[in-house]
Amino acid sequence: MIVLDAQDLDAVRELVNIASGNAATALAMLVGQRTMISVPRVTLEPIERIASIIGTPAQPTVVVAMQLSGDLAGYLLYMMPLEPAHALSSKLLGLPTPTSGAFDEAGRSALQETANVIAGAFVGALGTVIDAVVMISVPTLGIEPPDDVLLRYREAAASSRALCIETTITIGLDGSPQGAHLVLLPVGGALEALVAALQRSV
Repeated sequence: MIVLDAQDLDAVRELVNIASGNAATALAMLVGQRTMISVPRVTLEPIERIASIIGTPAQPTVVVAMQLSGDLAGYLLYMMPLEPAHALSSKLLGLPTPTSGAFDEAGRSALQETANVIAGAFVGALGTVIDAVVMISVPTLGIEPPDDVLLRYREAAASSRALCIETTITIGLDGSPQGAHLVLLPVGGALEALVAALQRSV
């Protein structure tokens, strides 16, 4: 079982910070407002702990799922509780107040595009830093308890641990930070390959 020491996590965090800057620039161009994305924490977690870290283990949660392919295989899940998801989608759509209830097509599309931009920036930075070809699938959005989602993808990835990346997005000068998590579930030896490549690059 792979163990990530402080230096390994620092390397991953630096990679994610590069990606966050690129994603913030892309989102700012989309929404026409100043956008900031921060990464407070990056950890390697047992999959069964991630739902409690997100804070909504048995509650419906927005999950945007993408599959990784190429030199690294796995799944990326962008996971956000409903309240910040409504606040973020409203801000992205330029609505004066956060929506509630079911997401309409525009709200779902805004959240999917946000996840796609963040994941695309992460994958792009990853490919550049470790000189690898990594691609992501078209994102799919669902709303369900994260425990159910993580169990399903854990079986697909045949992995017991995942890289858990905490993020916050702030849109506009008066915007409130909205928290979400980007979760990487590696397939096979993808995590080991990623860490080894990052160690070679630093």
